[in-house]
Order: sequence, then C-alpha cells, then structure tokens
Amino acid sequence: MMLPESQNGHSAVYGAVHDRMTVFGGYDPNTSQGYQNALWLLKNASQSSPGWEGMGTLSGYALPTLGHTAVYDPVSNRMAIVGGIIQNGQGGIGWSNSVVVLTHANGLPVY
Repeated sequence: MMLPESQNGHSAVYGAVHDRMTVFGGYDPNTSQGYQNALWLLKNASQSSPGWEGMGTLSGYALPTLGHTAVYDPVSNRMAIVGGIIQNGQGGIGWSNSVVVLTHANGLPVY
C-alpha cells in the first residue's frame, strides 16, 4: 500500500458522509524539497482498515505550503486552502495570502 511521507504543518479535512480524509501540503524534513504540495486521500478513515491514495499535486495552483488552514464544505465537496508559509524559487520562505479551492475534495464528483 502506498503511504504519504512523514510530514508536519499539513492540513487535513474529514468528510463524514463518505468517511474520507483529505490531506494537503506540509513539510517533509527527509526530502530535498522539504515543502510539499501533494494531496492524499484516506478512504474508510474511521474503519479498522483504512487505505491511502495519492491524488497528485496542486502544481500550477498552489505552491508547496505548510502552516496553512483548510476548511471543507460537504455540500459542495470543496476544500479551501488558505495562506501558509511557502518556499520560493530561490530557496527563501515567505507568507502566502492565496486561497485555493479544490473541487471533488474527497475524490468523488458531486452530481
């Protein structure tokens, strides 16, 4: 089973209807990149045998970020990611004031 790397400073939101948790970003001190912008989905999150699924990255939409905030709207199945600390291209860090909205946040389309 594929597992996300150990990280801190990430965000996680939980959708009770489908029992799924979505995790974004954070910092992995064990990689050269450090700051992350990967999305992970934990299916059957409250069950005895949950399973992780990598959902890719938000490249082009969100910079690798840590210390941000995320909220989940179960009606629209959207996750809003707000602010955080970002790593710029020159290896420095700064504060983000961006808001990124992820549709299909629990991996399922809304009909």
